[in-house]
Amino acid sequence: MTSRSAIPMKSHVLAFACAVSVAILLLTTPGGRGQAHAAGASSCRPVGGLSFVCGVKNVEDIVRVPGTRWLIGSSMRMGKAAAQPGAALYLIDSDAKTAGTATLAIEPDKSGPFAHCPAPDPTRLGTHGLELRPGKGGVHTLYAINHGGRESLEVFRVDARGATPRIAWTGCLMMPPNTWANSVAALPGGALAISKFADLDKLNMAPVFRGEITGVTFLWKPGSGFSEVRNGRLSGNNGLLASTDGKTLWVNETGHQRVVRITIDGSASPRYASVGFNPDNLRWAPDGTILVAGQIIPRLNPSLAAANGWGVARLNPQTMTVTPVLTEPGRPEFSNATVALQVGKTLWLGSFRGDRIAYVPLR
Repeated sequence: MTSRSAIPMKSHVLAFACAVSVAILLLTTPGGRGQAHAAGASSCRPVGGLSFVCGVKNVEDIVRVPGTRWLIGSSMRMGKAAAQPGAALYLIDSDAKTAGTATLAIEPDKSGPFAHCPAPDPTRLGTHGLELRPGKGGVHTLYAINHGGRESLEVFRVDARGATPRIAWTGCLMMPPNTWANSVAALPGGALAISKFADLDKLNMAPVFRGEITGVTFLWKPGSGFSEVRNGRLSGNNGLLASTDGKTLWVNETGHQRVVRITIDGSASPRYASVGFNPDNLRWAPDGTILVAGQIIPRLNPSLAAANGWGVARLNPQTMTVTPVLTEPGRPEFSNATVALQVGKTLWLGSFRGDRIAYVPLR
């Protein structure tokens, strides 16, 4: 990896400082409204070339609502934290550089593949990996791995036909027994690929940092349920993406600091790409490459509680070659980046810990 000075970044980041006085933007939706947050300039001013949107919590993953300025962020809360009321999802305005808690309607789909699932208390969901399946006419499907109250995949309808997306919970899918899931990718025909990071009763990072096999890659199909993808047992299965035809997956293997390309039918041998950090989430870039983001965690005395540095790399999905994009130290303001999402000429960054998301312009 290279330092920031060696990458194609503008010399000056567009400054964004949260207002000293509380400037509130109301995000009005047909189902309710969320509130964008601002923080004092002393705590939310740009640092080290990064600008921030503050007032969020643990935005581990970010997806874009197609054809709009809106992003949706997860809120990764587990255990006692998820038992307390909080945000399940955030709406992020990539133009205004604001974020607010998404108000969620409860509108169960009683006939689809995710029916017969009890509706959750949306304030106690702890969302993790996200995936948005584009739909027709501005209405899309959002999938969210959840650890709040149950180990599940929560399903939402995102109606982006209005000024602000309206999000409604419609159903869920319970995970296989003893599964701590991480990420989800949409496949043709309503199918899904889901990564299992580790056994729920053995949720410990130490085996992952030793490179031990802890995870599984699942394929789920409506009507037939879960099956295991060949060559998908890895050391800490993390973020994943699927090809448009649904035949190929790219899966982050956290323990070996690499991205693994596998075929759903197992017809081709796995291909590997080392990234030099512990890869977390994957996102498609506008040019067809894949953005890989993750933490730089020391092998000796590893800790997820530390302000670990982080990196972003660009992966060519065909050749599996890697180009460094960012290498950053962990700062009190922002550390442990988990996702990099490109919107226009701006890179949006989330983390599993902290009260903000970051953004930085790309040249």
